Parts: sequence; C-alpha cells; structure tokens
Amino acid sequence: MKLGLTALALVALGPPGAPAAGGSEAQAGRCDRSAVGSAVSEMRMARAVLLAVPPEDDGTSVPPPAGRRIEALKDRMRDFVGKMMACAPTSVEPAALAAAMEQRGGVSNGTTGDAVPPSDDRHGSLVAFEVSRVEGHPDMLAVVATLRIRCGSDSMLMLYAREGGRWRETMVRRSQPYSEVRGGWQDLRFSVSPPDFEDGWFVATVSTTPWCTSAWQGMPYELARPGPAPDRPAVFFRGKNTIYLGDESDLVVMAEQGAFELRHDGSSLDPDVLIRRHVRRYSVAGETVRRVQPVAESVHDFADEWISSPWAEAKAWSGPDPALATAHKALQASRLETLRGFASVRACSGDSNEVQLDDRSGPNWFLLVRGGPDGPWTLERAARRSKPECTSPGQAWGR
Repeated sequence: MKLGLTALALVALGPPGAPAAGGSEAQAGRCDRSAVGSAVSEMRMARAVLLAVPPEDDGTSVPPPAGRRIEALKDRMRDFVGKMMACAPTSVEPAALAAAMEQRGGVSNGTTGDAVPPSDDRHGSLVAFEVSRVEGHPDMLAVVATLRIRCGSDSMLMLYAREGGRWRETMVRRSQPYSEVRGGWQDLRFSVSPPDFEDGWFVATVSTTPWCTSAWQGMPYELARPGPAPDRPAVFFRGKNTIYLGDESDLVVMAEQGAFELRHDGSSLDPDVLIRRHVRRYSVAGETVRRVQPVAESVHDFADEWISSPWAEAKAWSGPDPALATAHKALQASRLETLRGFASVRACSGDSNEVQLDDRSGPNWFLLVRGGPDGPWTLERAARRSKPECTSPGQAWGR
C-alpha cells in the first residue's frame, strides 16, 4: 500500500525547510527538497524520450538510439535515488523509504498521468524502486532500481553507507550498455559479504538475461569490491551459467566471509530428468577466486557435474587413478551424442555409491563416487564394468 504524500514527507523527508529527521546540520546542508523535485522531472523526461522509441520488429534488438536513452534514464534514476537518500533520516525504515521513492518516482499502474498501460512492453514502460537493509552491515542500505525493457527488465544496485549523520553512496552495480535485451540485468539478486578483519567486503550480483522466449536463460554473475568511485567498482571475478526459470525463487546467492555460493536449477545430462540443482561454491581470498566443494547436492548430480565440468575443475574432485583423466575425456565427448542418461545408483562399501550410465555406443559406464552432501564428493573410479561389491540397492535416481 502506498503512503500518502503528506505521510511520506513526514516519514522520509521531514517537513519543508527542516533538517532530515535523525540527521545532523551537516546533512541538512546537503538535503535540497527542490533538488528532489528536479530529479523527478528529469527522470520522467528521460523516460518519455525513451518511450518515444518504437520497439524493433523482433523485440530483442536495442538500436543505438534506444540504448543511449536507456543509459540516460538509468543515470536519472540513480540521480533521483541520490537526492532522496540525501534527505532520508539516518534511522529511516527501508519500507517507508521505498514507498517514498515509489510515490515520487515509480511508474507501476498507469496512474502517473502519462497514459502508458502497465501491460505495455516498450522500453521504460515501468520504473520501480526497492530498499532493504544489508545483512551483516547495520549501517548500510541497498536500493534496487528497475526499469522495464522489451521482453524483460533491467535493474541496478546502489549501496549506501551511513556516515556522519548522512547516507553516502558507496557502490553502484549496473549492466553495461547493450545492443540486445539480453544485456539487461533481469531478476537481479545480490549479497554483500560480512566485513573481514580489515573491514573489507565484496558484493556478489547475479541476474538473468531477458529474452522474449524460452525458460532457459543466461545467468551472469560478478564479484566486486569498492573502487576509486561508487560507479567504478573493482570487479575481480565474472562467470556465466544457464538457468532454468521454472521457479525463479530457487535462484540463491550467498556472499560469505571468504566464500561465494550459487544454487539454481539448470540442465541435466539425463533426458528423462532434464533439470537438476546446480551448486557453484568459490573460495574468495583477496581477488583470487577458486571453485571448491560442495559442487552438487546428490550423488547422481555430482556424477553429472563431474562429466559436464572441464577437467581443470573435475580433477580437483577426482581420486588418484590416472585413468580418470582419459575416462573424463571420453565421457565429455559422448555426453551429448551417445549417453542416454543415468540408469541406477547402487550402494557399495563404506560411504561410496556406483552410478550407472547407459551408453548407446558400447558398454555402459560405471562411476564410483565417495562422499555425501555434508562432505566433499570424490570420483574414484570410471570404468566400463561394475564393481562386484556394488550390488545393494542404492539411492533412487531423480531429484
């Protein structure tokens, strides 16, 4: 529910001409109520200019004029947020601040006087703002500003730290200019690591790539630390996976002290299963990022991940048998051609299980996996015959 303008003024901005509630005289000098109004006007003007660009026929192209106007609108959205934060009390509630931003600058229901219906798919047909506290950082707020683009949306993240009675912008994360809609940051998720012993922290951002069709989308992710300016962060790691968007809430991102983890739905080698849970965990030491365990949630998912990953990664999850490198190469070459999926999982001695893969080109494969979800997985054997002791019924195949 939106707050009324009078309530917003009292909750978020204070009465006209007064210092921002909870702030200092220094903050009052930085808060300019008229500047907020000017920022709103400039943002609406930039949006109107963007709306005037007709969409391309295929819906996915972003011609240079539209691309420049998208960037201009994002600049105006950032400026608007900055002016609002300059007048926000240091003790502000995120929900109240988000409501104030939505009231002043959001466009979500066609009631802002521009007669653009909410179902319109043009670039800029929606502008929205969210505010939240940052876990582990009591003096930090996160603002996510989102604009609709054709076939999706594009969001940017602005982090603000409370310093000396005011809110100071510390980092901005946004997509680079793009010529296709898939360049936008849709369904942006983020996590800020707790400060380390030297008060250092990093931000993990994860998004999906907008597109007009398909539930399979790209999923780029980045790690960044504060840089020389808020809009010049030090990005020290980039990656990209493919995600299945059947349930977007299943995309989980966690930035920890010295670690970063992603969990999401993605493809499986088994055509009968099609979708499995993917786990990507990395150790983070300074700017050195290395993939570590866990790499899967179940024994069959680990076998799938071992086959699908490059040997440089899979080698770290493999036993000492030198034949594993040859087997991995053969399985990689056949995974999209002759492998028909995972037939069964049989229990062996100790904490090991044998995963059987059907192969149309010859004898089946049998992968001996040791470990479990609470510990590291290890691929100890890959052969064309089963181990005699692996005869007990094991885990049922499937999620």
